[in-house]
Amino acid sequence: MKNKYGENFKKFLSNSNNKTVFSLSLWLLFLVFVIIFVRVTSPKKISKSNSSINRELVSYEYSYGDDKNVIYGKMYNGKHVFILSNHKYYYDASDIYEFSDYKLNKVSDLDISYLKITPKMITSLIKNIKYSFDDGVYIYKVPLSNFVNAFDGDVPVNLDSISGKNITVYKDSLKSSFVKIDLSSYDDYCGKENNGLLRIEFYEQNKLNNFTEEYDKMIGVIK
Repeated sequence: MKNKYGENFKKFLSNSNNKTVFSLSLWLLFLVFVIIFVRVTSPKKISKSNSSINRELVSYEYSYGDDKNVIYGKMYNGKHVFILSNHKYYYDASDIYEFSDYKLNKVSDLDISYLKITPKMITSLIKNIKYSFDDGVYIYKVPLSNFVNAFDGDVPVNLDSISGKNITVYKDSLKSSFVKIDLSSYDDYCGKENNGLLRIEFYEQNKLNNFTEEYDKMIGVIK
């Protein structure tokens, strides 16, 4: 018994115009399939902030380094234990103490201002900033005024002197917890020596236990 539909289909294709229309239809269906497949399997577009350090962090380990110094440490609820120039320090979010002879001694001449550049600050600075992309790195031109307001807080700012100037944040696309920051315009504004790119890495995020109590006991905060 002959297949009625098959015979009709052959008859339909025997007409050259019908055959052309059928071939084009197949190509259109194929293209639609390819487009849907590409959209489904392609990575999602990265947002302007492009940051995986968006979340609120209670604790993390870190390193801050420029061409002059490197600070290694860990933070828990705003308090830090860190190593700088082979010396160990404790910062209780108010004062800095150096470990010496099994004691904590307060020091007042240590610059740890870099520690104010937290994951939260970086995320805020680059939010809604259009970036360029070069060789696996996202590059953000952040207005210097934004950085000064975030970094220096309530310190009066001469807006005329920083108008049109930027700091530059470089964020690795494969290692989102690592950033480099060019602070040369800020150093010029403050009249400070520039020590090259600031390199910052945050790791072990929200994985640390509270390590601050033993140090607070040493300085008499906790009895």
